Amino acid sequence: MDIHPPHDPTVGNRAMVLIPTLRGNSNPTRGILENDHNPTPNVDMFNPTNFIIWNIRGGNNEDFRRNFRDLVDTHRPCMVALLETRMQSHALLLNEFEFSELIEVPTVGQARGMVLLWDHTKVNVHNIVRRNHEIHATIEVRPTNFKWLLSSIYASTSTVDRDVMWNNLKNLVDSHQDTWLVGGNFNDVFSSNDKLGRRALNSRRVFKLWDNINYCNLQDLGYKGSKYTWSNRRFGNNGLIMERLDNVFGNNEWIQCFPNASITHLPKTHSDHNSLLINLIPKKSHLFDKLFRLELYWCKHPHFKAIVSST
Repeated sequence: MDIHPPHDPTVGNRAMVLIPTLRGNSNPTRGILENDHNPTPNVDMFNPTNFIIWNIRGGNNEDFRRNFRDLVDTHRPCMVALLETRMQSHALLLNEFEFSELIEVPTVGQARGMVLLWDHTKVNVHNIVRRNHEIHATIEVRPTNFKWLLSSIYASTSTVDRDVMWNNLKNLVDSHQDTWLVGGNFNDVFSSNDKLGRRALNSRRVFKLWDNINYCNLQDLGYKGSKYTWSNRRFGNNGLIMERLDNVFGNNEWIQCFPNASITHLPKTHSDHNSLLINLIPKKSHLFDKLFRLELYWCKHPHFKAIVSST
């Protein structure tokens, strides 16, 4: 929220103007990465299109199924990435939640597990690549024939494994120049503003993270909703920690194709992670659809001309 003094001095010295602002990109280098040459035309689609990314912390239970059903019924996603499923097979999720296709990374013991679920009548999926902590696929959202690369990430808590993951993403950049969206649980905090509790961030680790992001030409797409996406749920005086571990990044080409896309941190249910809703083309807001009407008595205000001239 930005605070500015009023233009009209007659309203008194105790007034102020509050201008609401959305939280933007936390990466200070975003402007440097933007490219104004040969911008990609915006993609036109008939209806809003939703994607969901969610670290579910286990899917073999009724609590997950009940909350996932509410999520699917409410937002009608054409594609969902579920992380840390702890499931060897995800086939039962297809029929139960009305998806038609999947690609999975089975669990290792009682950990990991990923699955990408989609409705083939809404999304075409090609060129799928699976790794322990990554699923990459070229997707084509109907009714367009525009293709772009989606990377779903479930980063390990191991520093060594995370370095392997980032090297894989860098190799992907070196070998492809695709329109690219990357999202998931990175198990890292990119800014001190995205952390509450526990010891301060390691600045060397943060710089290394942003070096990786900049190498991949990715930009933080920001968010709406709660500030943090994970919590240890130790409320009171028990050492509460909250962090933004789940992020969505896009390269400049993706942002130019979907300039109105939004990322929303949905309310936390079942898991200790918030689910992320990616809306490619949000519905038009009707907030300002009403006709503007000039009231005649406004013109009688002693500072009317000055106020109009300054706007």
